[in-house]
Amino acid sequence: MNGHKSSQIGGWCRVEPGGLPGFTLIELLVVIAIIGILAAMLMPVLEKSKGRAQGIQCLNNMKQLATAWVMYGDDNNQRLALNWLIQSPWTSAPESWVTGNETTLDEATNVACIKNGRLYNYVKSPGVYVCPSLTGMAMVGVPANTLVRSVSMNGRMGGALPADVSTGGPIWDTSQMFGSNYPPIRAFSAIQGPAPVDALVFMDESLGSLDDCFFVVQLGSDITSWQNAPTARHGFGATMSFADGHVELWHWRNITTELDGDAPAIGDADLPRVQKIIGQ
Repeated sequence: MNGHKSSQIGGWCRVEPGGLPGFTLIELLVVIAIIGILAAMLMPVLEKSKGRAQGIQCLNNMKQLATAWVMYGDDNNQRLALNWLIQSPWTSAPESWVTGNETTLDEATNVACIKNGRLYNYVKSPGVYVCPSLTGMAMVGVPANTLVRSVSMNGRMGGALPADVSTGGPIWDTSQMFGSNYPPIRAFSAIQGPAPVDALVFMDESLGSLDDCFFVVQLGSDITSWQNAPTARHGFGATMSFADGHVELWHWRNITTELDGDAPAIGDADLPRVQKIIGQ
């Protein structure tokens, strides 16, 4: 038979050209099935590795923002970048570190809201303002990964005083959000409670509460809900930066999903942790 050997196995004819071993259809299907099983086993590991890589990238972004924030103060006589809110229509003021609001359709994906901010000259990269792990839909109804920003700044840092005036309109006085015991911090020298190493600057925010540039959590032991909430994107954790320039990834004890604004926090061990780094 032209130098070919053949054998009959299980009803299938296996032809072995030149005497070399061959595979039956069943054997090929078994191999394919094994490869599929191995791939299924590897997928969770690959997803976990991807998540870790994105967490590292988010920390790197946060570090660049933290460095830009410190550099801005160094170049402006130790004054902090402004973090002002226009009362109507509740958007970041033109004088702030970013402008716009992530719940407004024409601003949520508009990179000009980043580039027009006072920190951009120290960053020069729009991608630094957004977490690489964004998935799903944003509140404004666009894919989350098209947003230009996912981070917000602690409202006490660079917040507005009653006498402040913006070109965008009336400003919301920061003390009305945090209380008179927690006034806005306007200079590095005023960062004392908490100390710079423990004082929150930037927070990677939940998609459910992300709006303006201003991250606010009501202070007080009787508070039972979030106002803005941190994200849980990174293994039930969030990246954040502090006033001394360092960054951290915190893993939450109770937050397991993207919380909405004003989400209940009764018995939530994470709310007091965030209150503490804001000022309480």
